[in-house]
Amino acid sequence: MTIADLQLGVSPLEQTVLPKPDPSVCVAEGYGLKIYVERGHLVVHDGIGRTRETRRFNRATGRLRRLVVIGHSGFITLEALLRLREVGAALVHVHLDGSLITTTAAERLHEAQLRRAQVLAAETAIGRAAIVELLRVKLERQALVADQWLAEFKPSIVRNHRHCVLVSDAIREQANAMNLRHSSQELRKIESIAGRYYWQAWARFPIQFDRSWRGSLPEHWRRAGPRTSRIDRQWPRRATTPAHALLNYGYAILESEALLAAYKMGFDPSLGLMHADVRYRSSLATDLMEPLATGA
Repeated sequence: MTIADLQLGVSPLEQTVLPKPDPSVCVAEGYGLKIYVERGHLVVHDGIGRTRETRRFNRATGRLRRLVVIGHSGFITLEALLRLREVGAALVHVHLDGSLITTTAAERLHEAQLRRAQVLAAETAIGRAAIVELLRVKLERQALVADQWLAEFKPSIVRNHRHCVLVSDAIREQANAMNLRHSSQELRKIESIAGRYYWQAWARFPIQFDRSWRGSLPEHWRRAGPRTSRIDRQWPRRATTPAHALLNYGYAILESEALLAAYKMGFDPSLGLMHADVRYRSSLATDLMEPLATGA
């Protein structure tokens, strides 16, 4: 998903040409979801009201790689879970607020020696170098987005009430300030300063809607808005604008892919390098997400 894709309900003549959906990925959403096996086929029944549909995936020719479930109403049978494992497909369950509920990995590499090294990595020079590289790549991507997409809406920031600095330059300054001597806490502080510059600019990005929708939309939907939520400032996943709801969904999918990649390589997704150990959080997956967590 890119910033250019945030054109909600825009008519075909107005919208950006998007790539065709990946046939190996099935997204099931709505209420009363039903996922089960019938006559050798994996059956996915989803949708809302008149838009409900039933899709069938043959074990031999279905080529299913991901089953993404969005919602909290319905069921999936044990036989369906077994079928997903047999065909090498992963199940990703995303809540309506954009938080990742669960991910199953069809393939996991278990290697105790590798995980022991992972635990110790955060305190080594190699681990610190990895943290700095991940954050620098993230900030450089944010600077590029600020140059290409956001300069029109917020080109600069004012420092000390007199000096104007381009948003992209201010972000790059923070990236260049990072070095191996900084602690994880110091690196996160530098990254948060750059993030504040970036998201303040991103908040002004206008969102386009189909003309038939525009008269019934609340005013705060017409721009991306701040990353912090008006409902809960400590939890940006509780989006109050469509733009950030889409970001939350994208981040949930990104987190699931980072989880699956970690499992496949034999790492423990919960043991991060820079994100602190928090119950129920996949800190390593969150680390790996950093270079792509730019909202674009």
